[in-house]
Amino acid sequence: MSNVFDYLAWRGDITFASSPFCEVDNVILSLLSYVDYSGAVPDYLLGNPVKLSEIFKKHPLPKAENESSIAKKYEKLLEAVSETERFSNIYLAYFKKNSDKERTLQFAAVTFLLPDNTLFVAYRGTDGTLTGWKEDFTLSFSTGTVAQQYAVDYLNTVTSVYKGDIRIGGHSKGGNLSVYAGIFTSSAVRSRILSIYNNDGPGFVPEIVSRPEYKELEDRIITLIPQSSIVGLLLDRVEKVTIVKSSEITGFSQHDPISWNVARNSFVHLDDLSTVGKKHVEVVDNFLTEMTPDERKLFTSTLFEILDSTGAKTFGELTHDSFNNISAAVKTYTGLSREMKQSLSNTVKRLASSLMKSN
Repeated sequence: MSNVFDYLAWRGDITFASSPFCEVDNVILSLLSYVDYSGAVPDYLLGNPVKLSEIFKKHPLPKAENESSIAKKYEKLLEAVSETERFSNIYLAYFKKNSDKERTLQFAAVTFLLPDNTLFVAYRGTDGTLTGWKEDFTLSFSTGTVAQQYAVDYLNTVTSVYKGDIRIGGHSKGGNLSVYAGIFTSSAVRSRILSIYNNDGPGFVPEIVSRPEYKELEDRIITLIPQSSIVGLLLDRVEKVTIVKSSEITGFSQHDPISWNVARNSFVHLDDLSTVGKKHVEVVDNFLTEMTPDERKLFTSTLFEILDSTGAKTFGELTHDSFNNISAAVKTYTGLSREMKQSLSNTVKRLASSLMKSN
């Protein structure tokens, strides 16, 4: 089935003046936030923006740590995009990246300056690090993670210099950051927002969903999830959800928007979730409903204390030396307090119960 690369082949020669910005453009720019632009795009606000078509020619990107990294994967998309007339005249500005294990922070953002003088502020999703995944778990009980606060500050800063209407978008956690930034920015910036795209990203705890600013933005938030979504079903939201068709089978594989099917200038839309997707809704709802925010917090702390004990920085590293990692994890588990062990046990039982209820 056709995907975003086919879209670039079909419509790459059509300018934004001839065909307005669409949901496929949003996903492309959102995915490009995963690329590491360190040294290529200025990380200070008043630095000169870099033309997208010149990224590879004049501003070489830093070498990825490994060829299978998320950044390396989307560099191929960046290369394809840079060769199209539609995207080549876009400029990239103010690339910010920050990771801090102690503060449970994994954040990156970049701003795209479009030829029609609009901005697309793109937030990066989870990058595969344990820190990033711990931050994702934190969303289930927090009204404001460090990355969410960074997202608000980034939006306020970049829009103080670059004028014009604004679109905001991101994939996975980046979609959550996009909506959060829109909710907590100033009313003046919020009035400039044309749309916010949450591409298979999680929702929010009730305290965020109930805010009047969220309701104000409801009609401008576009949430896309694949038919068997998992991540996009987590937590609450108020906006309407659009279901798109993925060529992959499992919910985790469908999370990659490269698998989403494209028809001309939009994704292929579906009327409902798949049977598997509906089961995911039941499992997620049952599981989260049965846990209090404090229980979610304790479980997150316990789980990542065990994972951190292995010394691994990414999930890939966890599987690379599995024997030693398992040994370290077991040793850490043995030394846990009774309360922490009980938290893990209760959570596993609840998940099993949720799975049973959905069958």
